[in-house]
Parts: sequence; C-alpha cells; structure tokens
Amino acid sequence: MEDVSNCCGNDLTSSCSKKQFTGEPTLIIKQPEAVLDEVYYCSLELVDIFVCTIKDKKKTSEIVKNICKHLPLDKLTHLKRVRSNTNQADELQIIVAMNYEEDFLTKTWSDLCEKNPVYCHVSKPFMVKVSKLPPLTRQQYNNAVQYWPCSFHEDKRITRLLNRSFFNAEEMKCIHKNMEEAISVAKSSVYKLHIGAVIVDPKSDTIIAKSCDLRQGKHPLQHAVMVAIDQVATVQGGGMWQLSDKSSNNLQKHSCRIEKGDKTGPYLCTGYDLYVTAEPCIMCAMALVHSRISRVFYGSPHPEGALGSKYKLHVQPGINHHYDVFCGVLQDHCHKLMSDIT
Repeated sequence: MEDVSNCCGNDLTSSCSKKQFTGEPTLIIKQPEAVLDEVYYCSLELVDIFVCTIKDKKKTSEIVKNICKHLPLDKLTHLKRVRSNTNQADELQIIVAMNYEEDFLTKTWSDLCEKNPVYCHVSKPFMVKVSKLPPLTRQQYNNAVQYWPCSFHEDKRITRLLNRSFFNAEEMKCIHKNMEEAISVAKSSVYKLHIGAVIVDPKSDTIIAKSCDLRQGKHPLQHAVMVAIDQVATVQGGGMWQLSDKSSNNLQKHSCRIEKGDKTGPYLCTGYDLYVTAEPCIMCAMALVHSRISRVFYGSPHPEGALGSKYKLHVQPGINHHYDVFCGVLQDHCHKLMSDIT
C-alpha cells in the first residue's frame, strides 16, 4: 500500500489541530459521498391549504375534534393541525382543509357552519402555503417549519451519510487500501480500457475476487465488474467464463472463505463490498442487484453511469435488492485511468 499522503491527491486535506502544539499538520481523509435517493435532495414543494383563526382559545379542543372528524387531513398527516399565529403569538390557527374543491367556501364550509355551532368560534377560512411532503432531512425540516409546524423523525444514519461523517478513521483506511488495489488491478491490464474491480469481505477485510476490464478482448460483456462477480460464482460452483488471459487477475482461491463448489457459504456476493475505479454501467449495476452485493465504492463518475450520474438503479423501488453506493474514492487517481474511455 502506498503512503496515504502520496496516493490520495485531493482526497486529503491538511490542517493544524488546536490541541497540538508541535506544529505538525494533521491529515484529514475526505470521506466518500453517499449516492442516495433524490428524495433526500428535493427542494421544498409547497401546497395551498385553508386555515382558520381560532377566536376563543377555550374552544380549541372542541374545534379540533370536530374539524378532524368532518375534514380529515389524510394527505398532509405530517403537518401539525394547530399552530400559534406567527404574527400574534397569543392567537391560534387551525388547518381546515386542502384547497382541492372550488366550492369549498360556498358549499362545504357553509354547510358545516350551519350544522355545527362550534364553528362560530373560528374565522372565515383563508389560504396559506405549507410543505406538501414530510421532511426527510434536517435541512428539509428547517425549510418546512418556516411555513407551518410539522413532525420530523430524524434518521441519524441518513444525516451522517449526507454530512459525510459515516466512516471512522480505520474504515477509511480500509476503503482507500481496497481502492488502491482496484487501481493497481486496472493498471495491470494489457488493454487500453483501464478499469479495475475488487470484491472484498468487509468482516475479514479479505479480497474475494479481482479483475480488470476485458471487454476489448474476447467477449464484449466482460466488464471488470461482471468478471469479478463471475469469479465469485466460479468459486461457489457456478460461473460461465473460463479465463486464461494473463491480465484477468483470476480469483485468488486461497483468500476465499469457501472452497470451490461449497454451497454453505453466502449466495454470490451477499455481505461483500465492491471497489471499482469507474462508475458501473446499467448492465453491471443490475448484475450487482442479482448478486446481492452489500456496498459499492467507485472512484470516477461516468456520463452513462447507472449509480449516480445518469441513473440511480440501486434505489429504484421496483428491484428486489438494494445496496449502498459511495462515490469519489481516490477520484483523481481513478479519473486518470478513464482518459482512454470514449
């Protein structure tokens, strides 16, 4: 493994800790970026609703009970039904209904007021804008409550992923070490297309399979990821390619936890991590679904990539397996390997 200060390029920044008085800089390793569903990055979407001012606070409980019964808020359950008036703190406002009926005020609301005397204690409905969707991140919540109070249950894992504080120092060393191995595999190829893939068991930090890209050889489907998955399948008694090319970096059987043909081990790549120098294409991304990979780390993005650039296949709701994806690992070094890709 290369010295971390020499191999990471822009992935490392140097800073001086206030706790140190030796004058020596402290290395901070930049964490990879999680490739998450677009719902976590969406800007605030607003919708119009009808709101009333409660004239008599003593009647609040009764008013809320009746409005919830007559006008249930099925599509905006994340919103608090009542709030303090932003202009007058001693005044309460209550959500009446969404603005989905043209004749709401002239018919629906008028009929309710005639039949239920309690509604004489609220003002005539007027419209305000509120968040249409429940917030999934702290930023979305902060934006939403500027319009109307809402509930928010923070997912700490998502917060750490968005803040790029998910991995500890030891995990980052392993991530960089394994990507360095993928870069080394890519450089060993006799073909112009330098892409390397390494499959690792994170529990033991053991390399299970590794391969460079062979599509420029005998078979156009032999992308680095496809070959690496096939090597794992071969050890488990399957596989479809018998590789004799010296540049293929065939599976190191002595480093695998299971013997060839052993069916008691994990199904294909279950629980394993993939490190690949370039973002996988749609074919490779789908193969990773079928092989049950656990996590994917890639270095350089690709315009046609299926894990962040053009598509985000791994978060599609219709597939039967999902995996975590992280990009930008040793990106500068991986990008140099991509210079021959057209």
